[in-house]
Amino acid sequence: KNLMNRSPQTLYEAMQFSVLFLYFEEIGCERARTLGDIDRLYLPYYRNDKKNGTSQDKLDELFKYFFIHFTATKRFAEQPFTIGGCDKDGTDRSNELTLRILEIYDELDIYDPKIHLRYHKNLDKKVLKKAVSMIRNGHSSICFLNDDAVFAGYEKLGIPREDSQNYVLLGCYEPIIMGLEEGEIGICWLNM
Repeated sequence: KNLMNRSPQTLYEAMQFSVLFLYFEEIGCERARTLGDIDRLYLPYYRNDKKNGTSQDKLDELFKYFFIHFTATKRFAEQPFTIGGCDKDGTDRSNELTLRILEIYDELDIYDPKIHLRYHKNLDKKVLKKAVSMIRNGHSSICFLNDDAVFAGYEKLGIPREDSQNYVLLGCYEPIIMGLEEGEIGICWLNM
């Protein structure tokens, strides 16, 4: 009801909005192929909820239900989301939610949704250690992408880091700049 009249105000509403967007965006057999960089997108809602007295257990529970929703849908391909990354100057964009997301995902022992982790040399060592540990323990639905390599590719196309610093991963591993690129995968099923 709230989302019909205003933008999301809480973490719960932001998650609801994401799920609704996915279902409304469905075209053919594929839905929107990224949830975006959820550690940054959901951070203001997460912090606001904490400030307003929502317990850490309740916030963790919201993420558990959110992730389990995608596991339960048994979709054609896992639903990806992005975490981590650096800005144009190489400063780490990880935050308290980045590590918490990994911890919750690890506790659930799931593989869907799929985690895209933007790697760079200044990535928080706790985040890197947690992700590598999860892979060693069988959580193989974590994909690493090297920010330096992606930035270099965009620069070859004439796209500055001011724009490319905001890329997320779409589909399996395709970088796309939020708000600037058309998110398409398999746009032409041409059989020669």
